[in-house]
Amino acid sequence: MMRRFLYCTLVGLGLWASGRVPILVHAQEGADIERKVTVLGFDDAKEHYLIKIKAGTFDTVFMVRDLDTQKRVAHMKAGTKQEERAALKRLKRRHKISDEGVDGQVSPDERYTVIGVPSKDGKAYRILVMDGGRLGQLALVDLRSVVEDEEPKYAIGMIKQVLWSSDGKLIMVVLTEKLVSDTVSEENDREISIWFRRWKIKWLPPPELPKPANP
Repeated sequence: MMRRFLYCTLVGLGLWASGRVPILVHAQEGADIERKVTVLGFDDAKEHYLIKIKAGTFDTVFMVRDLDTQKRVAHMKAGTKQEERAALKRLKRRHKISDEGVDGQVSPDERYTVIGVPSKDGKAYRILVMDGGRLGQLALVDLRSVVEDEEPKYAIGMIKQVLWSSDGKLIMVVLTEKLVSDTVSEENDREISIWFRRWKIKWLPPPELPKPANP
């Protein structure tokens, strides 16, 4: 069976930290499952956000979700480009999704850069932020796993998208989790919302430099 994998990487630094990430969809045995998510914007109050979901050959789904609970607020399916434009227009108008945000690793003020690295044990994924020469942790996300032969096998996590709100106070990170085993083949995206508050960043200590050799 052919397995389709989307390889999306963000600049990874072999610096101080390491980590990986979990999935939302459970695969049937022997199935190939792929769920792609793109974040399209926020409402001004930052209570809701809009995403586009594409899963295999199914119709595209546009969904408005609650930021705190990630519960669905509204959704519309679209099978053609014309239907997609109509669905987007209706959902944006009805739910006041007016902030398209700033798409990319770099913050709107161009001061901070979001990156991601796997944890040393491979069980989680670290979402980090760079500020000049400093590196801090924004979030630690557990990775999806399955148990085979009484041993857990963890997904590989990669950052696919970073969307900042226009004022830089909110970050949506889309993580791609790829899990391949004897019984599972799946690649799914999930959204992680992070309120960007500088005083809550866990700044990491600088790396220890090697001591000079004795003459």
